[in-house]
Amino acid sequence: MLWRAYLSCATGHPPRATASPAHERARQLCEIGHPVHGKGSPPRGMSRLTAMASVASLALYDGSSMPTVFRSGRYRFFFFSNEGTEPVHIHVEAGDGYAKLWLEPVGFAEVHRFNGKEMREVLELVRQRKDEIIEAWNEHFGRQS
Repeated sequence: MLWRAYLSCATGHPPRATASPAHERARQLCEIGHPVHGKGSPPRGMSRLTAMASVASLALYDGSSMPTVFRSGRYRFFFFSNEGTEPVHIHVEAGDGYAKLWLEPVGFAEVHRFNGKEMREVLELVRQRKDEIIEAWNEHFGRQS
């Protein structure tokens, strides 16, 4: 997860020899830090999820991209390109909300800052477009249907 890159400076992990743009942004966020909590904390007024989204917005982590599968209303459904070894799943974000959903069976793996109504909407969208998501997954990760 991108948040790991953001926390690397606070946890003392050695820096990578060749940092991706996302790692560079994470390093910058770590250096700015929170005025009270110090380095390794999100800057003032920025939640951890927002900081993670800021790093994610560069669309790179370990040289991988985050291809958008589809958009529906305010929701963006996407993959992390470095997750092809996991079972088929989809990520969704909208505003400060984020979720990861498994497709077999359809259900939430994790949810952050989506209320009940938003969770029902996301779940219904994934159920409706499950075949499209699986097809996009197989195409993106080079698997046979």
